[in-house]
Amino acid sequence: MTTVRAFIAIDLPDILRERLRSLAADLQPRFEELPIRWVPVDNIHLTLRFLGDVSPSNLALIEDILHNECAAAAPFELHVEGLGLFPNARRPRVIWVGVDGGEQLPQLQQRLEAGVVRLGYPAEQRAFSPHLTLGRVQRSANTRQQRQVADIIGQHQVGLLETAAVNEVALFKSELNPDGAVYTKLAVATLQI
Repeated sequence: MTTVRAFIAIDLPDILRERLRSLAADLQPRFEELPIRWVPVDNIHLTLRFLGDVSPSNLALIEDILHNECAAAAPFELHVEGLGLFPNARRPRVIWVGVDGGEQLPQLQQRLEAGVVRLGYPAEQRAFSPHLTLGRVQRSANTRQQRQVADIIGQHQVGLLETAAVNEVALFKSELNPDGAVYTKLAVATLQI
């Protein structure tokens, strides 16, 4: 039985992708000598739940959960602004742009999380922290390089990039290739209330 590597996420509108492309173009030269792997802007999305390897039979069940939970949720707006590091500035691993979706975003994520947990997927141990990943600091980065990453991010202020309407959520398949991940939408559910 072949499994599919899958996740649930909000895809981004083109205008936001263009803003992220401009931000990345501005940031990348500042990190030129540092071990950063930049995420292709076309691959950036707001992950609500990473699922990992999913059996074909579970894909249909997850799609049902997606449609049911989205049917019970209203469209909302994302405010995309700010720049930061996970897990922190002393040990940076992820360079991110912040996302605020009001109360609706975490409520939707919690309902989707509860649905996949009912299917038997383990509960996510980390608190939901909405963000868009711009780049990843490679594990080979030494302490000096990590400090440089933190200093550059600390000096770069990012105001409101865009306010984007969220009307749908998608189930994606992720295929890992030598050139990077390829994401394909398997199902789309509309927020309906």
